[in-house]
Amino acid sequence: GLNPKRIIRQARYQSRPPGGGPAQKTRLDENKASNIIREEALKKAKITLCASSADSKETSSNSKKSDYEETRTEVVAEVINWFRDQGSRKDWVLGRQDDLLAQRLDQLASGKKVDFLIWNCIGFQWEQDRPGGVPKCNLVSNRSESLAVYYQSKIAEISKQLAKLGQATITVLVPSNEAFNAGYDRLGVYKQDTGARNQLLDQTVDELKADLADTPLPNGITLTVKRWDRYIKDIGVNESQEQLSEAGIDFMKASPQAKNIQTEMISSGLKKFRSKNLVVNDTIAEKVNTPYYGMYVGEGLVLKDQPVIVLNFEEMRVSQLEFLGASGDLAIVTPIKPKEMSAFYQWKNGLIAKRYSRKS
Repeated sequence: GLNPKRIIRQARYQSRPPGGGPAQKTRLDENKASNIIREEALKKAKITLCASSADSKETSSNSKKSDYEETRTEVVAEVINWFRDQGSRKDWVLGRQDDLLAQRLDQLASGKKVDFLIWNCIGFQWEQDRPGGVPKCNLVSNRSESLAVYYQSKIAEISKQLAKLGQATITVLVPSNEAFNAGYDRLGVYKQDTGARNQLLDQTVDELKADLADTPLPNGITLTVKRWDRYIKDIGVNESQEQLSEAGIDFMKASPQAKNIQTEMISSGLKKFRSKNLVVNDTIAEKVNTPYYGMYVGEGLVLKDQPVIVLNFEEMRVSQLEFLGASGDLAIVTPIKPKEMSAFYQWKNGLIAKRYSRKS
């Protein structure tokens, strides 16, 4: 249980006026105390319903409802505990959005629709166009490098946890916004026409469906694969994926973190292209990565308003940019340890290196 003395001591400390002062002489701020109680409860992963004296006088039917709600909450806490144990102590849920995660899982347990999303990137084959110019790319099948297939057993484990709460759909998203990005169009990045790119996306969806078909799933859990453009249409978004990515660029540039993001995207771009033996400078790296980063931010702009939980298996830059676009109002859970993520990227980058060596 919670320690009342600890809570009072912390609340008095946080209630001190600007400049500090003796905590023991400070009048306790009830709002501070409430915040600390919630934080302590989350640390213990216990979400309980406390009956007031008025509640104790309720009818037996209301008492039964309270018992049901308390049982439901205990199961939600059990699932939250499981996710916490799977991930990093620091970043298992991004931005300390424990409350939002609990809210979404409770919605699922209440019979409401909650989508669980996993991104599975498509393959890029970059080529040097001319010295000092913007590299060009072909989209390629990366079936052998699939994130979702790599983590298939983990998806099965997650499905068992979700089944404790209710019926749910896990959707593996194929990022069609990578294949149709207005910023890339302006730069002349794509070597393939729209028909070839559409064909590659549909091929990737079909391959993933085939490769994930044998995933063991409990009753009530569905695993599906969709293109991002079709997913946003299904949930009633009016803007196109290109418009969302453009809005993401604008949002990113207006962010207080814009300067730090710019520095990171240049560094990341230089590293990415040099690993493929392509020559680019800071300006080119920024030009190419700006629409790419804006794409992630645009995803967050949409998902902010949706009852979703993102199951993240990618490097933290991806989830952080989505989180930025959602203004922090998005539950993103990383159900793997850092060493597991590193092992995946080491495996994937090795396959990509072989792909590039065959091309050369």
